Amino acid sequence: MFRPLFIIAIIIVTSNLYSQTECNLSELYPNIFKISKQIYEGEEYLNVFVISKLDTNTKFGKFINENYLYTDYLYKTFSDYSNYEKLKAINDSNELRNVFLTDLLQDTLFNAMMDKFLARICNKPDFIPDTITINELMNIAVKFFYLPKISEQGNYHIQICVGINGIKNTLKKRRPQVEAFCFSSIFTHGNSGDFNIQKEFRSTVGKLYKLSLGNNLEERLLRAQGAVYMMMRDNDVLKNMLLSEYKKNMNYLPFVIID
Repeated sequence: MFRPLFIIAIIIVTSNLYSQTECNLSELYPNIFKISKQIYEGEEYLNVFVISKLDTNTKFGKFINENYLYTDYLYKTFSDYSNYEKLKAINDSNELRNVFLTDLLQDTLFNAMMDKFLARICNKPDFIPDTITINELMNIAVKFFYLPKISEQGNYHIQICVGINGIKNTLKKRRPQVEAFCFSSIFTHGNSGDFNIQKEFRSTVGKLYKLSLGNNLEERLLRAQGAVYMMMRDNDVLKNMLLSEYKKNMNYLPFVIID
């Protein structure tokens, strides 16, 4: 499994600047994705990440710079990892890069995700945006506020992460573009002034210690996670942040909030 690398970024409005003929994914990926071998605790692994500082004169450079967390989420969540061992066995860095890019262009699910993400700025004539209610948006967003474990002393561990969250275990219908938007917005505003989302998360978890949620640690953790979802669902700071980000970026987002 690739280890995600996260760097806070700010997303700003991008207008429709590209024609349909300019949206060639085969030319896009070499500028966006980088792969290398890394060592962590004595174990070799592959690190794939979205380059966050592309040359703004290159095609989509400015757009990706402003939305690399979004792109990173789509890659790490919806790309095909079945070629991991094949790539890991390649020692030459140039060959590794070429094989990785070739396989990525054949990844139908991920290409569909990126194609939809770029549909609006590419002015695709057949593009129809998805629709979502604010209730559905919040239901997805709260799943990123995750409690991965509880210590023997009863202390909750908190986490906001691409791969470790409550999405898979709670949502029957996946909404990739909305998930990417929620994650990138939450991560962007982790410690910002107007919307300090980490502060809201910590405050919410702090309230759990006032409740008796059970003596068994596993049961207590499960109940606590449900309580966090409910409290964050009613958190006005989170809701206002998401609506603010939506309004700021609605010119290119591939979905529409209908209420």
